[in-house]
Amino acid sequence: MSHTDRQTWDEPVSRWVQLVVPGLLLAIGLFTAFYPTLLSGFTQVQQDLGDPRLVNYLLEHGFRWVHGWPGHESLWDPPFYHPARNIGALHDTLIGLGLLYWPVRWAGLPPDTAYQVFMLAVSSLNFAAAYLFMRRGLRVENTPAAAGAFLFAFANVRMARLLHQQLVAAYLPVLAILCVVLAFRSERRRQRTHAIWAFFALLTLQMWSGFYHAWYLILSLGLAMAWAGLSRRLRMPVRAFLLDSWVAVTAGGVAFLAASSPMILRHLAAARDVGFHDFAGDVLPRTAHLASWLYMGTPNLMYGLLQERAPFASLPMPVEHQLASGLVTTVVALAGLWLARHRPLVRLMVAVGATLAVLSTVWPGGFTLWTWVYELVPGGAAIRAPARSALIMLLPLSAGFALAVGGLERRGRFTVAALVLSVGIIEQVRSQPSFDKLRARDAVSRIASEVPEECPAFYVMTVPSTPGPLPYNPWKYHLDAMWAQLAVGSPTVNGYSGFQAAGWLPLYDNVVRDEDDRARLGRALTQWLDGRTLQAGCVVEVSAATR
Repeated sequence: MSHTDRQTWDEPVSRWVQLVVPGLLLAIGLFTAFYPTLLSGFTQVQQDLGDPRLVNYLLEHGFRWVHGWPGHESLWDPPFYHPARNIGALHDTLIGLGLLYWPVRWAGLPPDTAYQVFMLAVSSLNFAAAYLFMRRGLRVENTPAAAGAFLFAFANVRMARLLHQQLVAAYLPVLAILCVVLAFRSERRRQRTHAIWAFFALLTLQMWSGFYHAWYLILSLGLAMAWAGLSRRLRMPVRAFLLDSWVAVTAGGVAFLAASSPMILRHLAAARDVGFHDFAGDVLPRTAHLASWLYMGTPNLMYGLLQERAPFASLPMPVEHQLASGLVTTVVALAGLWLARHRPLVRLMVAVGATLAVLSTVWPGGFTLWTWVYELVPGGAAIRAPARSALIMLLPLSAGFALAVGGLERRGRFTVAALVLSVGIIEQVRSQPSFDKLRARDAVSRIASEVPEECPAFYVMTVPSTPGPLPYNPWKYHLDAMWAQLAVGSPTVNGYSGFQAAGWLPLYDNVVRDEDDRARLGRALTQWLDGRTLQAGCVVEVSAATR
């Protein structure tokens, strides 16, 4: 075969490999993360009956708001915690994420099935965005880029947060960072301007999708600017970039503030009513410890049995402290970052990641620098879980993993590269809890059937169906009522969200164990409704099984 014939043959083979390797790794990631859903034929929804159903409800509210459905005319007034106002500002609006959820609903799928497809789409976009960053931003080859994208999308630390899909969705920040990198590299002013505007558009969309990632993105870019100012190699190029692009940066910043201000003002108004997170009670238990950076969580298949011993057994709120990605994966990633330390982008990512780790850790003696962030950085008091900084630190970790795999490939050590990648995949695998959506639908239907059509609003109490104590799951019972609200259309006094509506707390424990509980809830309802009472039959008592 001639050289020309070989080159002609190799080109389609190369293109085929470039599609197969990322596709294979994406398929492996989706299966290991969502095997309960996939193997059950979409009858099982990942995680528990709590926060996933809240996220699903909020996505559905956004869908109905876009269509102007009765009861959902106002984005900021979803029909729970009735008659409180502006409760949409007690949590993320998820409007940006609705762009993935709404088309599935338009296709005719029911809300819970649309949510399952939405979860798969989020992880797929995480993978695609990270792959694009590795290829265009980090400039690594196809297979290493796919390896880094797998770690970013399906790392243990991210899969530990499937409970909160707004935290899993990280494709917008990655694309925004890529825009910054491309803008800084571009020698043409027009291309640079387009990249800057794309960055602010993505940042705005992220702000309307979830506050955590938007806030951490802004904080990370601020830290990157500070580190660049201290670098002799980057100081002058950054200064020249800002001088040449100040008009585009200023215009983009003003447009971002204008587009985000309605949401920011709503959230500030809600914060005045319910307050910010208490540092000692809410924030400190969710701040990383040194052991957190090695903690994989008991659901991790490779390390789970080790996680029940010291020093992990004493971690507060373990779900928030599952920050590790595996011993081999971490060592390989750090080695990749070290070998590529001559690259300015790599050094900057390492500096920002290390700074975030230092800031969000409780050091021996109980000291943490996060108190400064909480008190001095705008929006810092709204961050309840500083340990979630590990989610944005996944980008430099994934970059290091890609660089290491790429280095092994360049040296012809394909077997070692394949082994490293395989171990990296295995280290991320976790057991995934799930619930039966058909049983959840039945529970909701039972409530909806008990609500009279003429009810202007309703409140659900839960009573045992058999002798014995009910499991204390008020959050589950309130979410059942919220989903019943979607079925009947009338607003509900029940509610569940990141913050409770001001003054609503006496209605949280809606379990009726005896007549005293029934009287307690009656008084709480009257006080909540400002002396009014619900119509007869609109206080619904629903039985729940004891166990």
